Amino acid sequence: MPETVASREVINHLEALAADLKDRGFTTKITPYGRYPSLDVINRTAARLSEQVYAALAPDGSIWFWWSWAERIAPAHQPGTAAAKIAHVLGTSVAGAGRS
Repeated sequence: MPETVASREVINHLEALAADLKDRGFTTKITPYGRYPSLDVINRTAARLSEQVYAALAPDGSIWFWWSWAERIAPAHQPGTAAAKIAHVLGTSVAGAGRS
């Protein structure tokens, strides 16, 4: 499992990811507490398509977004890259909503 880190920087990264995913038509909710700060992501058109994305340290000390099964999604400073991958996995027609 990734290392935990609780800081304003991590929450800022989750907020940036949440904003990008909202623009793509997903519902999001940040949970700043617990072992890992996380973001619940739900497909608005198919609520069964959901995931809890974590922000945590990689072994090299960099902050990454992680899937719930402890696989890296993208570096935390690349919320657009992470959002595109999450939208691809959780997406139906909602993935392109709000994008031009």
